[in-house]
Amino acid sequence: MTDLGLLAEGPGPCNGNRFDNMANEPSKTVEGHVIVRGSKTNVWMTGVRLEGTKQDEATPMVHIYDGSCNNVVEGMIGHQAVRADFNRNPGVKFLSYKGTSVQPTSNNAFDNAAFHGIIISQD
Repeated sequence: MTDLGLLAEGPGPCNGNRFDNMANEPSKTVEGHVIVRGSKTNVWMTGVRLEGTKQDEATPMVHIYDGSCNNVVEGMIGHQAVRADFNRNPGVKFLSYKGTSVQPTSNNAFDNAAFHGIIISQD
């Protein structure tokens, strides 16, 4: 078992890290295949393939922590999900074998999806 696949982490600026056309396929990781932490930390990954055939369901393949923004991660993902604030990271888009993409809907005008469809009283 591997702890993680790729880690981008501050404490200072750690931005503009670019990884193109690569595969990251450990069968299981403890923290996730791609971990991004820090307010000044971001990655650009295009054409990537992430696989984790034995990945724990509670551990996302990609975890972009709340302080990080403007990440670009595009490609194919298999076997687990992505944990990120998609409103701060609109460039995070994956295709999977069972879905067309993992990204926020453009119909949601609110940062917090729990408030979608709320009606504000005029009282």
